[in-house]
Amino acid sequence: MKKKVIIQILLLLIFSVSIYGNTLFESFGSIGHENSLNSRVALNGANASYFNPALIPLLKNRTDVSFFILHQNLDISYKKRPDGSDITERIYDAKQMEPNGTTNPIKYKPYPTNYLKKRGSLNPDNTMAYLNIGVSKELIKEKLFMGVNALIPAGSFMIMDPYFVNENEQYFSNSLRFQLYGDRLQNGSFSFAGAYYYKKFLSFGVGLTMSIASTADTQIYVDDVVEQKLDKMRPYVVADTNFIPHLAILLKTSKNFFITSTFHFEYKNSIDIKTKTMFFDYENKDGNKFNEQSVGFTYYYEPLRASLGFNWKVLPDFLTIMSSVLYSKWSSYTSRVNKIPTPVPSQTGRTNYVDNSQIGFAFSWGKLFVFSFMKFNLSANFQLHYLIPRSVTKNLNQKYAVVDEFPDSVDSKTGEYIEDSRGFQSNNPGYPGFRSSGLVLAGGLNLSFEL
Repeated sequence: MKKKVIIQILLLLIFSVSIYGNTLFESFGSIGHENSLNSRVALNGANASYFNPALIPLLKNRTDVSFFILHQNLDISYKKRPDGSDITERIYDAKQMEPNGTTNPIKYKPYPTNYLKKRGSLNPDNTMAYLNIGVSKELIKEKLFMGVNALIPAGSFMIMDPYFVNENEQYFSNSLRFQLYGDRLQNGSFSFAGAYYYKKFLSFGVGLTMSIASTADTQIYVDDVVEQKLDKMRPYVVADTNFIPHLAILLKTSKNFFITSTFHFEYKNSIDIKTKTMFFDYENKDGNKFNEQSVGFTYYYEPLRASLGFNWKVLPDFLTIMSSVLYSKWSSYTSRVNKIPTPVPSQTGRTNYVDNSQIGFAFSWGKLFVFSFMKFNLSANFQLHYLIPRSVTKNLNQKYAVVDEFPDSVDSKTGEYIEDSRGFQSNNPGYPGFRSSGLVLAGGLNLSFEL
């Protein structure tokens, strides 16, 4: 029997002004496998169907079953709000004063601060478990191969939890969230791929990963505007599947050395929501008997990615050196609510994208068991990702600063100045600042065998 102990130390060079890929596979690789953070160049098993289909011929007939757990120990602490920054109920009586001496209705329509949920009451910690099953198969001897990989979260297969990154989040959680954790890690994945092996030295691979594009079209009839009920509502929901391609090539220059390159196209899931609301005895300014609204959300976004790497067995079964470089086009990043930071700058203005630099470590162990009737490999992997603490203080003098939601105003009936509007008031949950940090822990087991 052979024993292997592998220690991987990976410094994720993520500067505080950049944004890093963080769906499950792209962040943590093949959890449970011995070389989890080098999944585009390592023979980690049948999840090569996702990472690098050109590796499948080197795996031949193999089955992998992995179980792993991911724990997010995240923290966002909120700086104390200045005295006088709360919005009072006088907002309901107010008309804001304009520089030319006129008045207009309040622009942002905030809630009184004491009506909101407690600021920062949302707990970002989370623990999730996953099952991953992959199979690779030789279809034509030493020429044509195929692979399938399925990632299945325990519990919900997919969670889409949109939120706002400015003052609009006051109406909902009144909290901040880590942009690249949370629901981005709560999703299943299905990939399948094929590979052609030419004379045992050149491999071409093509794979497809499933994404979902949903549409929710809802018609609502409201017969009483005062006592609104949703008993006359007809939702129509369609979930379409799309398959996003990825490509790979591998050149094997000797028995113990190969170079390989991969190319993954832009990936995302989306949902478009449309509503058509009809009212009894109602006509809008356009003469229509109904109002129509629509909004779109994007989830689990990954940009175009390209990699180049090598795998060199310096001393087979004892020492292997492997390395890869990955380019990701994050300048086209799309978040859940279609905001587009390119990349995430310091959040001293109106928005609250919580995004930390991080350092990741992986520790692995593997053991090969050989019996007369079969052989299998059992491996374990543990990862620790440290989110370097980051502190943000809002700057009210910069461009696109936090907005004053209760500007100087007068009473809409009496015309008298409202003292509660004096100074600066905002319900932006990130005002006047916040600090973010955390640890993400992942551990898993993998069983692989040949059939």
